[in-house]
Amino acid sequence: MPNLKIRSSECAWQHGKVVLLNRTITGLRGWMLNTSIEKEYVYGAGNEPVDINEGNVTYTGSVTLLGYELDALDRAAQAAGYDSIARVPHELVSMVVKLQKSKADPVVMYSVTGIAFEGVEDKQSQNDKNREITLSWKAMSIVKTML
Repeated sequence: MPNLKIRSSECAWQHGKVVLLNRTITGLRGWMLNTSIEKEYVYGAGNEPVDINEGNVTYTGSVTLLGYELDALDRAAQAAGYDSIARVPHELVSMVVKLQKSKADPVVMYSVTGIAFEGVEDKQSQNDKNREITLSWKAMSIVKTML
């Protein structure tokens, strides 16, 4: 039987990259992107569906980062005349997520445009070693491309 090399990693974290508002997030702890399509059964005679209709599309997600990244984003927002990153209009906020399993593999890129942050929960507890903040958002679009 041949010796098979099985790689279980989907995408090495070291090859991932998130750029938010033209800033590479070095204090990145996690991210989530979600595209939802409203679906509804169509019924006719009887009690079984005859079709499924599609409706509205929504784009939501979050990015989890270390406190110094939130501070830097807030400073940039204030320099542009806004109170905080949560007050920056969605037309001005975009994010790019680049993933690559290895240097030899193709790049998977997600482009998120029109991000509106829903709020900022900045917290820390006793014995925490750092501040970890999750910014949840709604967006106008998420486009996935393979490079």
